[in-house]
Amino acid sequence: MSSVLRARWVLPITGPPVDGGWVEIDGGRIRAVGAGSRAGATDLGDVALLPALVNAHTHLELSWMAGLVPPAASMNDWIRSLLRVRRAGPPAGESGAREAMRAAAAAMRASGTALAGDITNTLTSPPVLAEAGLGGVILHELIGFNALDPAGQVREAWDREKDVGRKPTTPGVVS
Repeated sequence: MSSVLRARWVLPITGPPVDGGWVEIDGGRIRAVGAGSRAGATDLGDVALLPALVNAHTHLELSWMAGLVPPAASMNDWIRSLLRVRRAGPPAGESGAREAMRAAAAAMRASGTALAGDITNTLTSPPVLAEAGLGGVILHELIGFNALDPAGQVREAWDREKDVGRKPTTPGVVS
């Protein structure tokens, strides 16, 4: 079913902003963009209409750390601080960590984000992303610089992903 949305500004990304533009959507896809009036258009008013945003690098499972890792003089110092806080664990426990993830995903959605590239060690983010209506790619990060069996570690990671690798996210393993 086709619909047309009109807005004060249309930001097509592939070209300059369109003053007083419209967007035709058919089957969930943009079919046409134009300027001026268009019969049957739903006027959204004095707003800017633009494509959904992509947050290509998130760590939802670390959302509970917001505000707990201060800026540092160097990347090494910052990572040491981050790892220290991470080892201590979420102050409100796992339920607090899950709630922080939900709040972060909801904030992304509210700001116009539709897709995320989420890097996870625990695979707890896929259901949170789905619950928030966000799609994307899940990157299962494996950290083990001196792993005795790196190939086995990757095989085990792929096995764990089978349980969570469902739409709207696509799984992947990085090491």
